[in-house]
Amino acid sequence: MLTKQMVLDGLQYYRWQTEYPLFTTTDSMDDFIENHLPDDYEVIERDMNYIVADMKGDKYEIIAYGDGDFCSHVVSVYHL
Repeated sequence: MLTKQMVLDGLQYYRWQTEYPLFTTTDSMDDFIENHLPDDYEVIERDMNYIVADMKGDKYEIIAYGDGDFCSHVVSVYHL
């Protein structure tokens, strides 16, 4: 699960794998929001594979990508 401390420590890319294929970057973002973004972080903007999340007062741009195959995924995380 992504944490604010991970981002503060300099994390720019968060990677994970699924046991089942996700065929689009939008599917990857859906899985990230559901399974890897803490519940107390609010998604304040969404456009397919792009979100802006409020993490306890700080806003972050998060973009989902594939990472080599349909079961490997990555998001980039940038402070706004």
